[in-house]
Amino acid sequence: MKKAGMIVFFVILFSSAVIAQRNLTDPVEKAYACLYDKVKNNCNSLTVEQQAFSLLALAHTDIVNECKDALVSKSRRAEGECWPKEGCKLRDTSLATLSLSVTNQDVQKPLNWLVSMNSTPKDLIWYLEIDAQEATSCTISYSGKDFKVSMSSDKQFDKDAEPCLKRSVNNYFLEVDQSCLAKTFSVSCDKEFISTFLYKRKNSDIFHVSSKTESASAGGKTENTIRAICFKEGAECNYEGSLWTTLALIRSGRETALFIPYLTAFAGDNKKFFPESFLFMLTDRDEFFSEINSLRDIDGFWDLN
Repeated sequence: MKKAGMIVFFVILFSSAVIAQRNLTDPVEKAYACLYDKVKNNCNSLTVEQQAFSLLALAHTDIVNECKDALVSKSRRAEGECWPKEGCKLRDTSLATLSLSVTNQDVQKPLNWLVSMNSTPKDLIWYLEIDAQEATSCTISYSGKDFKVSMSSDKQFDKDAEPCLKRSVNNYFLEVDQSCLAKTFSVSCDKEFISTFLYKRKNSDIFHVSSKTESASAGGKTENTIRAICFKEGAECNYEGSLWTTLALIRSGRETALFIPYLTAFAGDNKKFFPESFLFMLTDRDEFFSEINSLRDIDGFWDLN
């Protein structure tokens, strides 16, 4: 991510507080004044990115209508559906949606367009995990069939539940076949138990735990369905676009849990986009906050080149 883009990204974090209270330090006031002078009467000549970031920073000033109208005019059919009009992109549309939302503009059309670009991420391997405090016998059901498996006191399974579930990782988990990702797996055990999914990127040794864990008493049943979504440009998931799209959706009040597995699993391959900053905003998880802090240099800044 460009340094300038990263700087203004943090405006998204703090713009609400800036608008609410103006007791800013003098250097910050000067920075806002400088930006205002650069933007006023000049919004039409700015790019979609520049217009969006300017609106985020200056929505409390009298340039709001000028920049809002200029931004909307750059959308497809000038109706505020997606940006830019020459070929809609996830990142540009998400930035426009975020900025227009702070001006109380109706952003339902771009949100609908963003949601329509959803896809299923490839290259994720999924595992069903069943855990209990003691050895237990379980029935796993899918596609109208029941499969009996036992789990020892050391958490290892004694058999597969093929064709969809096969023992993996020293028999501790049941790997889900790629042809079965859309299926629902029902689990019932003779002891109290929990069930959840783990996932990892292909060719990676890092496992991630699904945010959703099911539990049931002895004889009870859990329902387990894999849900993971990315956002695509062309036929492939686009990581940077998915980051911004998910941020735009959560800011609009949409549920975003389905997007986290893809963003988490592929974060390591996309460090240039500073994914930890997005993931912390999306999940509020301490691990991402710690990672953000660890990336600061000795002067307290982030060098993202």
